[in-house]
Amino acid sequence: MEVVDIKFLKEETLNLKEMMKKHNIGTEYIAPRYVFFKIINYQGIETHQLAAIKGLEKMAQLRNIVRDKRIELWAKQDNVTREELLKSHGWADKFMGYSVIPEAMEAEPVDPTDFFKEYQHADDEYEESYCYAFISPPSGENPTGRKDFKSLNQLLFPNQQDLIIYRWNDDWSDYFNAGKEWWGTFYWTIYDPSFSRMTVIGASKTD
Repeated sequence: MEVVDIKFLKEETLNLKEMMKKHNIGTEYIAPRYVFFKIINYQGIETHQLAAIKGLEKMAQLRNIVRDKRIELWAKQDNVTREELLKSHGWADKFMGYSVIPEAMEAEPVDPTDFFKEYQHADDEYEESYCYAFISPPSGENPTGRKDFKSLNQLLFPNQQDLIIYRWNDDWSDYFNAGKEWWGTFYWTIYDPSFSRMTVIGASKTD
């Protein structure tokens, strides 16, 4: 069996919000995080699992980038050094990442039509859907959410019917602890064979 080669698409991942702004897609309310990989030698669900784990690693790194920018801003506002700010609040220098238990991972396939369905509040499955994770973040209903949901997915997934999608359970990492408290937990891996690209989408938040 050939070894899977999974390459982090750093520029595509880091520049997602700029791309969204360029296409007039709102970024203020967005809760899901997107990580992109190039896949060589795709091997089904095993590749999805590998991408799910590596996606979480990258989400932790992205969290550190955002955290560092906020600390830099707060330190400047308080006229103190980074070290002084961290010490005064008892904060660690870096977020150390999320735990992962591969043996606890389970996934179920998701039909692309169901995945991109624009659920209404009356639908029983709404609060477990990608649509809900996008348009109903903990900060409140996204006023342009439904328009943005459709626009972003058309950009990221132009060949929706060809996608291979898995939804993952929420018992394999402490990443999901926050969402279990209140808002919800979401984690998908989406493989597009047209571009040999894997997209990892995760969301787990509380109030």
